[in-house]
Amino acid sequence: MKHIIIYLAIALVMFGLLGWYFAQQEDMQPKALQADLNVSNVAKLPLQKVEMLFSDMSNEEKNSFRIAIQNELGATVDVAAHDCMGSAEVQMTYAKRVLEQGCAVLMLEPVDDAATDELLALAQEYDVPVVLMNRRATAEQLATFPKLYSILKAEDSEEAELERLADTIADYWEENREQLNFRLQDGKLGIAAVTEYGLEDSGKWEKLQTMLEERGCTAILSRDIVTEYLNYNLEPRLDSIYHYGGEMILFSDSADAEKASVYYNDPTEYSNGYPAWLVVMEADETAYNLYKDGKVLFAEGGGGYMMGRAAAQMLRLLLEDQIPRVSGSLASQADGGKTFLCNPVVLRNVIETVEPEEQDANSSRTAAVGIS
Repeated sequence: MKHIIIYLAIALVMFGLLGWYFAQQEDMQPKALQADLNVSNVAKLPLQKVEMLFSDMSNEEKNSFRIAIQNELGATVDVAAHDCMGSAEVQMTYAKRVLEQGCAVLMLEPVDDAATDELLALAQEYDVPVVLMNRRATAEQLATFPKLYSILKAEDSEEAELERLADTIADYWEENREQLNFRLQDGKLGIAAVTEYGLEDSGKWEKLQTMLEERGCTAILSRDIVTEYLNYNLEPRLDSIYHYGGEMILFSDSADAEKASVYYNDPTEYSNGYPAWLVVMEADETAYNLYKDGKVLFAEGGGGYMMGRAAAQMLRLLLEDQIPRVSGSLASQADGGKTFLCNPVVLRNVIETVEPEEQDANSSRTAAVGIS
């Protein structure tokens, strides 16, 4: 009997200790759980949403436009593009859905101009700013809808494109003639072209050559490569440019410029590299990245990607409830600051000449050239 009492006493003590232990765990658990919830809430804060309603998405430039905006605004903003497939009814359905679900800015390329006012009125009910894409708001629309803006390309032409090209090449020729004229050394700039249309056959070369001469730059067309006939076999044509003395190479496609940059700097192909100056005549995303990395001398044009960079500057301010502005290098303003006309751009790198610190007095002047 005595042993039974002892066992019962021990059991009571054990149960008491276990009860105290679990009570402590219950006191601690809600605090830990609350901390986890707080962290989770921070991680799941809703993103600001920019909704884009395109009349259609058949043009690759529209996707480049969206990509540029997303790249510029970063991960705190969700940029979604919707293809309305040329249907005003589909566009209205999308507009109602995204506005009901909540969006910070609505970007709209109207399918039917006659239905635009209805879409603008719908957005105004939700107090959401609207940016018309590839359309210019009318004076009546700007007066009726205070939070309405427009972004579109400024007018451009082949003549204006060639003028920009000639101006830029001539500027480099004046400032860096020694570096540009590294192969022919006859006072003429050897220009090669890699285009889908042929610089000479299209008549562009004759115009460009005349413009360059008017600006004091004598140039010859050393090679004229038409990519339509290449069957994706670009490397032998790049070799021919090297053999024919191309000092500056004009590319209509940034992807070909990227291939050339890799190929000419491949030590298994060119042990010392080939320092031709690469130029892209289409300022898209690839061209912009090549420019930033110093792999092309300059890029020019007014594609969807550069237009998207301008739109991102507008959106960043609109998302902060501020009046939108855009850098003058990307767009000019009209209609009292409500319309942004995206100008063709010229993205120029600088040729830097680096001379040795010490040089023998009798030795010739040497320089290493790079792009910054």
